Amino acid sequence: EGLFIYTVGASGIPQKQGDVIYDFPIEPCDPVVANDQFAYVTLSTSTEGACGRLTQVNQLKIIDVLDIQNPRELVSYPMSNPKGVGLDGTTLFVCENQFGLKILDVADYNNIQIIEAFEDITAYDVIPLDGLLLVVGPDNVYQYDYTDLNNIQLISSIPIQA
Repeated sequence: EGLFIYTVGASGIPQKQGDVIYDFPIEPCDPVVANDQFAYVTLSTSTEGACGRLTQVNQLKIIDVLDIQNPRELVSYPMSNPKGVGLDGTTLFVCENQFGLKILDVADYNNIQIIEAFEDITAYDVIPLDGLLLVVGPDNVYQYDYTDLNNIQLISSIPIQA
């Protein structure tokens, strides 16, 4: 339905602070990463809609969460089939399922730039950590070194057996 923001106080009980409701006739899957100012939401779905039509939502939404009680959507970008998402500073990693992995510079949310696209892998989820990127696909876990964003290197590919 949307992005919901909670805080957890000393009591350990979550308290709702704010939300942004999506305006779709269907409920998309929506992985989220955030920092103190922005939430990056990848929305994807494909389902049979009314009259047997295929309804698809494939977007990256950037939401201002600086005021957590009044978050607001800033911009939305079309994507191919976004799934997992990770953030390191102003570098956003978006898994695009069968369309691979996109690495984006989001320093200017009105003008995000593609740093690199790896279209030869299937990517479901991603974990960036201090220059090491773990990318999970259906058959492999990939490790990339992104310490130099101008020269991102595949370190290893670890097969996953069913």
